[in-house]
Amino acid sequence: MAHATNPLSSVEGDVLYPETNPMGTKTYEIRQIDSGGSIVSELAVEAVSSDAAAKQLEDVNDATERIAVCLDGQAMNEMDVEHWRKRIRRR
Repeated sequence: MAHATNPLSSVEGDVLYPETNPMGTKTYEIRQIDSGGSIVSELAVEAVSSDAAAKQLEDVNDATERIAVCLDGQAMNEMDVEHWRKRIRRR
């Protein structure tokens, strides 16, 4: 059975792909999480990858202990704040 390879196709029976725009980016949610597991802040960004999305975060809330980069509600990348500051942000 042949399936369409166009991710923008909406023909019934086609394989469904995550929503992307013509530039190949996806909408990621960057969640700042505190020590109790509560979401302190959430930001939606357009990026080509979860790492690229994490780089768009400019600063973190004082209560934030972890950062989760999610796609369609699922965590694709999680890191502690120190890792984000040293390895991702690099500013």
